[in-house]
Amino acid sequence: MSDKLRMLEIEQQHLSIVSEFAVDMLPYTTVEEVVWDLVKNVVARLGFEDIVVYLLDEPRGMLRQLAAYGNKSPEDYAILNPIEIPIGRGVVGTVASTMKPLRIDDTRLFDGYIVDDEFRLSEMAVPMMAEGKLVGVIDSEHHLPGYFTAQHERTLVAIASIAATKIIKAQNHTRLKQTIEQLEYSNKVQDTLFEISELTFNAKALSGFYRGLQHSIGKLMFSDNFYVALVSKDRRAIRFAYNVDEFDNVPIDKSFMLDQKVPGITEYVLNTDAPLLLDYLDMIKMLGRGVFTIRGKVPKSWLAVPFGEVDSDCQESLRGVVSVQSYYDIDAFGEQEKQLLVFVAKHIRNAIERLNAAKALKLSHEHLQQSNSQLEEARREAEHASALKSTFVANISHEIRTPLTAIIGFTEQALKSQHDGQLQQEFLNRVLKGGRHLLELLNEILDLSKIEADKLELSHETLDVFELVDALEAVGNVLAQQKDLCFDVVYHYPLPQKIQGDIVRLKQVLLNICNNAVKFTLEGFVKLSICYENDTLLFAVQDSGIGMSKTEMQKLFRPFVQADANINRQFGGTGLGLVISKQLVTLMGGRITVQSHKDEGSCFTVSLPCQVSKEALVTQKPAYRPEKKQHLSHPHQLSARILVAEDNLDNQFLLKTLLGHLGVDVHMVENGQLALEAALFDDFDLILLDIQMPVMDGCEAVQLMRHGGIDCPIVALTANIMKQDIEKYLVSGFSDTLAKPIQLETFYQKLTWYLDKEKQTSERYMDIAANIAGSDELVKLKADFKAKLNQLSREFAKLAAEHNWQQLQSQAHQVKGSAGSLGFEQLTVTAADIELCLKQKCYEQAEVATRMFIEQCEQINSD
Repeated sequence: MSDKLRMLEIEQQHLSIVSEFAVDMLPYTTVEEVVWDLVKNVVARLGFEDIVVYLLDEPRGMLRQLAAYGNKSPEDYAILNPIEIPIGRGVVGTVASTMKPLRIDDTRLFDGYIVDDEFRLSEMAVPMMAEGKLVGVIDSEHHLPGYFTAQHERTLVAIASIAATKIIKAQNHTRLKQTIEQLEYSNKVQDTLFEISELTFNAKALSGFYRGLQHSIGKLMFSDNFYVALVSKDRRAIRFAYNVDEFDNVPIDKSFMLDQKVPGITEYVLNTDAPLLLDYLDMIKMLGRGVFTIRGKVPKSWLAVPFGEVDSDCQESLRGVVSVQSYYDIDAFGEQEKQLLVFVAKHIRNAIERLNAAKALKLSHEHLQQSNSQLEEARREAEHASALKSTFVANISHEIRTPLTAIIGFTEQALKSQHDGQLQQEFLNRVLKGGRHLLELLNEILDLSKIEADKLELSHETLDVFELVDALEAVGNVLAQQKDLCFDVVYHYPLPQKIQGDIVRLKQVLLNICNNAVKFTLEGFVKLSICYENDTLLFAVQDSGIGMSKTEMQKLFRPFVQADANINRQFGGTGLGLVISKQLVTLMGGRITVQSHKDEGSCFTVSLPCQVSKEALVTQKPAYRPEKKQHLSHPHQLSARILVAEDNLDNQFLLKTLLGHLGVDVHMVENGQLALEAALFDDFDLILLDIQMPVMDGCEAVQLMRHGGIDCPIVALTANIMKQDIEKYLVSGFSDTLAKPIQLETFYQKLTWYLDKEKQTSERYMDIAANIAGSDELVKLKADFKAKLNQLSREFAKLAAEHNWQQLQSQAHQVKGSAGSLGFEQLTVTAADIELCLKQKCYEQAEVATRMFIEQCEQINSD
């Protein structure tokens, strides 16, 4: 065959390859389909060893390997180690810059030859041109020199032209498809953003807002893994306000403490305060470097955006993170998704602030309604209290006017009957009876005032149950006999003989209940029963009186109220007795219960907690034992020097008298400063300091003494002996306290405890106390004090009339400390009431107590 014929045959074969390639290109719509068909099916039929298709990256001025045949493509549709070549460099870059084919017969002679996978001697490259534009370059190499012919070049140029045209169409098709998809995506984004905006302003609760937000985002990002984390107010923890994760089930509202050394990935986003988009490989690298930690499974793709701002004071108000994750697609999220999540984050903050504000407004409205309701209730209670006070004023006015009328009337009659001593004595006895009744009324009012002011303290001492009941029985029998009633006492054994408690207040409670039982019983009986069960001592007072309805029983323990207004008119009384009794029993740790039926009688039961061992219970009433007579003896003489600081002259004389019987050396001063000077310049075995003194009080004096190194016993002499007062004195530096009015037995016990090494027995103390009580000095001191009462009462009346409350309080304090020591206990109690009322600025009550003090002084002088 001639060479010409062979050349025609080769040309015909190449034209067939080009034609078939053009036909094959018709259905292809993507660049990848075009270039891979070119390298695998067309160029391979030309017998080339190697071929690579480069596409132009015009913005970067680079040619990028996209498809290959030969060693560069060991697997289908995959290229091994693709490289990029700048325009103008090497054979491929030269063709791109000139846009003309280039055939190299010996690459060793071409200075710009670039070795790709291996060195070859022949190379041919042709531009891929369409519409006058460069699309790419087709490059082929062969190990033999001069392998490529002009026919190869013409065929490859034709194929390159067809491919370039198809690639441009494919690129245009792709751009069109992307444009359509982008438009569709934009519409979806707009719809989603509209949904989120509506959700932000219409959501009623944050939980519903989060659920709706997850649903809206899922339409665009195709991920169900979504959470919102909020920073705690103290910025020490993050709380997952909402979380849906197919692998890591973190409960909603679960909190995690923040770790400043190695933060979690959520905390890392907060610290950097910037959106974070990572794929699996990025996360593995950052985890390896210890940049952050991840709880649970590592996702393939992760996107998070922080929200909230830092204010001018660097205090984070509302801070948090919203995040989406994909466990399957490494390219699940891109810049579009990040921008969308930035928008979402802003709406999350707005929604939280709006809903929190709405919640606060609702709470404020509810509080306002509650306040209005409370104000309305307070108004009703005030009106009710006003009505009660009006009722009380009417009742107390009647109760006070009744004895006052008798007092005034019988006093006038006594003055007219001066020549009839027996008749005058009867009138005066009635005056005295009315005065005592009036005093009882005022005492009830003051008792209630003390209880409500929390100023009433109970004593804790051993009392004999049977002696208490004997006293109640004696009073009850007298009251019952006046109305021809039967008063019985029933013991249910076994019973404790001795218990701990305040005998005065317990007797006050039980007498009040017994007195009421007799008062409201017109015929029949009153029965007092005593029993002990379940560590509780029970006193039950049952009567056959008028009884009460359920409605009347509900009013029993209200101040100033009686079950029925008619009762007050028929039976009298202030309506305070049961109120005081209930509160006293409550202070004792017990309770009062009532059972009653109208016209059938009532039963009041006082229950007191009382733990007594079985051995201490008795099965019969102990026999009467006469009181042991005191054996008077001379006081035990003590060798000691005592410093006494007391500003009240009566108390000074009393203390000198009491201490004189012990044979001690007494140094008396009238204020704390003089006591301090004496203690610093002389040695004393014991110091007695009054608390309230002019110039310097006892607490200041004892503190300075202790600072000065004085370590002898220092005892506080005071009428203020409440628990908090005693604690204050001990903290100030006192060793002990002695209460005013002075109780002789206790006084000598304390003195001998600090001064007598032999420590006298209690019987000895009683002997000493009895000896002193009958001494001429103490009798004279009592008489002198009694003689001053008229002047004292006039002074109290003058100070009260002038409203000189400060001076009246000072005078009351002095009397409180001295009167009881001299045997006038009632004056001490009333003076203490005056002082307390003035301290609390209750001036009206102080005036009432002052008038009572004056009447008590007059009564003492008349005895």
